[in-house]
Amino acid sequence: MPQIYQLPLVSSLNSGDQFALYTPNQGDTRRASIGLLLQYFQENFASPEYESFYLSPISGFVYQIGAQTKNVFLVLTPAGTLASGTVELPPIANAFDGQVVLIVSTTAITSLTIDGNGASVVGALSSMPAGGFIAVRFDSFTDTWYTVSQVTPQGGSTFPGDISIGGDILDPNGNELLGLSYVASAVNELRVLNAATGNSPELQVTGDDTNINITFVPKGSGVVQINTNAVLYNTGPLGTPASGDLTNCTNLPISTGVSGLGAGVATFLATPSSANLASAVTDETGSGLLVFNTNPTIDGANFTGHAETTPVADSSSANTLTIDCTDSNVFTVTLTENVTTFTLDNPADGQTINVLFTQDATGSRTITWPASFVWSLGIVPTLSTAASAEDFLVATYIGTTWYASLLKAFS
Repeated sequence: MPQIYQLPLVSSLNSGDQFALYTPNQGDTRRASIGLLLQYFQENFASPEYESFYLSPISGFVYQIGAQTKNVFLVLTPAGTLASGTVELPPIANAFDGQVVLIVSTTAITSLTIDGNGASVVGALSSMPAGGFIAVRFDSFTDTWYTVSQVTPQGGSTFPGDISIGGDILDPNGNELLGLSYVASAVNELRVLNAATGNSPELQVTGDDTNINITFVPKGSGVVQINTNAVLYNTGPLGTPASGDLTNCTNLPISTGVSGLGAGVATFLATPSSANLASAVTDETGSGLLVFNTNPTIDGANFTGHAETTPVADSSSANTLTIDCTDSNVFTVTLTENVTTFTLDNPADGQTINVLFTQDATGSRTITWPASFVWSLGIVPTLSTAASAEDFLVATYIGTTWYASLLKAFS
């Protein structure tokens, strides 16, 4: 048997040519064709080379890549934006493990379908921006094409799954754009959520822990700034703002930090004098004095100087005299007839009233006292009868009884 170096040389090969194979567990030497060897390499090793294809499709196109022995680079050059289109990947029977298909489009395709042609497709684009691309890689174990990269014309990339970045992200000029730091034992992280039309994107805190704050840390003496007219939501130290306003805040300067106050209120809060309080009260009706509503309740007040009550003039009609005790504590009545019904309405417990009765020019007018009146020693007095005579009634209301006295014939 000749030695291998004694065999004649050949200048070319074809798929039918054969070479010797030795398999240890078989214990002998066998032979296989070059075509069979090539098929084995295609099925088990991804080709580093690309076969390029160029297509100028129209809307609604369906392009079949077909069986290929290399990776595929498909360049789509439509004349304008397309409404739809479909690219069929190599048939599942012909796709080899690790095969990559790279698809690029020079213009936008609004609705793009990547058809697995018998295999599954994971993570594929549903549309193609102008200048964007998608790369898919075939896995023979799962019979699935997996998206390994999607890139927009602005340079942004989409990668399925997590990405490990060991440094900062730079801008096109090589400057630091986003610095990334990490904690070795981290369990919480930031997440950015985009949004559909009419909704707001979100910067979220996610992770293993249940309730986690988000912390913004300025550098040095810098502060965290929010754009003009920012609206802050939810309760907390900043309150529940609406329309860009803050409520329930502390440490805000009155002169510049609070809006929506009534006239004079900010001045009173800054300098709480009585004059400023009078200016801040909207229903104050005096001249430099603060006038409260009828019958205010004042607890434990100390008064200095004089006190006065404006007298209210009442009169009888059809022999009936009615005094409303909420009008005043001092009343005047000119008697022009005999009073057979005398009523004191709305007395307050403990209230004392003073009534000056004056006879008219005729005189001899009489009055019948209410049954609720009681008198000293049980003696019921009568009015003076002379013309223009003046008598003074003092009565204090306690419980349901008026304790009365009559001072007569003032002159």
